[in-house]
Amino acid sequence: MYSRKILLAAASLAVAGMADTASAMSVGDVRPPAREAMLASLQVHHYRFLSDPYFFRGHYVARGIDPFGRVALVEINPRNGAFIGEVLI
Repeated sequence: MYSRKILLAAASLAVAGMADTASAMSVGDVRPPAREAMLASLQVHHYRFLSDPYFFRGHYVARGIDPFGRVALVEINPRNGAFIGEVLI
């Protein structure tokens, strides 16, 4: 009975380790979201694009015009293109 529990725990640990390795490999393969998705998410928050997005501090950043007419750096989620907020430099 005791050896069966040890074998079951070892097998589940091995399977969990393989799952972590597979998910870690897929994290490095992040493709940028489509420009249209970024544009749509910014338009929902009343921002307008001024430049193409570029990668900065782990997120995509684009120059845009905020709802008050000022130029701002807008932070965009690299996975799905969702609006995160303004970048304070």
